Amino acid sequence: MIARRSKPSFASLLRRAERTAEVDTIKPVPATAPIDATETVAGPTTAFDVDPARVRLWPQLGRVPPTRAACDAILRDGQRGAVTVRPVFDDELFEYEAIDGAETFAAIRQLREDDPDLRLLVEVELVDDDGAAALALAAVLPADVTAAFAGTVPPDSATALAERLASPIAPVLLATARQVARAQQARAGDGQPPYPPDEVMRMLDGVGVPAAEPASEPAEPLSLAIADADARSVTFRLEGADELSPETLARAVKAMIDGAANEGFAVTWDADT
Repeated sequence: MIARRSKPSFASLLRRAERTAEVDTIKPVPATAPIDATETVAGPTTAFDVDPARVRLWPQLGRVPPTRAACDAILRDGQRGAVTVRPVFDDELFEYEAIDGAETFAAIRQLREDDPDLRLLVEVELVDDDGAAALALAAVLPADVTAAFAGTVPPDSATALAERLASPIAPVLLATARQVARAQQARAGDGQPPYPPDEVMRMLDGVGVPAAEPASEPAEPLSLAIADADARSVTFRLEGADELSPETLARAVKAMIDGAANEGFAVTWDADT
């Protein structure tokens, strides 16, 4: 279970995170077109196939029509990768609802009209609404971000990343993710395991966090008065509420010299004068 926290609505984050895609109208698949369910590519060891009619789409995802590209890919290669679902307990017509892989799910439902024996490869996740939202967001994160995690963004990181990708720091975050992704590729080329998700999040968490400013010394109350003046010189008198240390006097004089220099005056001084 993922703890609930204050954040923008899931729908708004999903709209910002996912890429806009043009939806094609699907023509009926000819009855002669072969659909071989045995060509479905096995997913993780926890994946199994179910009757697509017993699966519904998670309502928070809205309407996801089937696309021509997804249907053609399944006809050509079989289902590549499992659709993530969670159990349904409030509807006797359905056993599961799809929370990730909605486009694949929609394509399978479309193709099943011509092949009633077509099955849907699924993987079950036991998550609440927040967890389902995180999984759905992870599925639409930019490729640079998923590559930084070596292919799979943990659900508990997806919501935070989606929020930051919808903020002004998104370009910097994506640039950092690309650097991490290149490092992951280099590790893979050397036969090393990828950076673990916690380490990747640590690297991405530093993006957009302002560096801590050095602590400033407390202001020293001083009064400045002109003690004497003539055509060529001015004598100032600095007075403090407490006894002034040499360091404090030096800082005060330097501040006066710097201020004069900013106004175009070349000031020199001699502490022994």
